[in-house]
Amino acid sequence: MWAQRALTRVEAPLLRAAGVSKSFDGAPALVKLDFEVRPGEVTGLVGLDGAGKTNLLRLAAGLLAPTAGTLTVLGLDSVRDTRAAGTRRLHAAAVRALSGPHCSREP
Repeated sequence: MWAQRALTRVEAPLLRAAGVSKSFDGAPALVKLDFEVRPGEVTGLVGLDGAGKTNLLRLAAGLLAPTAGTLTVLGLDSVRDTRAAGTRRLHAAAVRALSGPHCSREP
């Protein structure tokens, strides 16, 4: 019975990007990105150097704010709700992973 409910249950996306764009000094890093990652999915993030992979992760962690669009993690806005209980662990892990001389936090 539990398995039957699990198979028919529709869960909210873990990560959702809707029209997400990010620019630095007018240079686009991400342009109108739309996607969802749902529970149980295996998702890869691949691209050439400079394609925006790290910037996407920084946006999801709340380390950067999108120039346009919204990005939600566990249903919470990555900018407004970064410190909410559901994203604290993600934020802390991302800060540790993305900290270093090559990374900076946008004000």
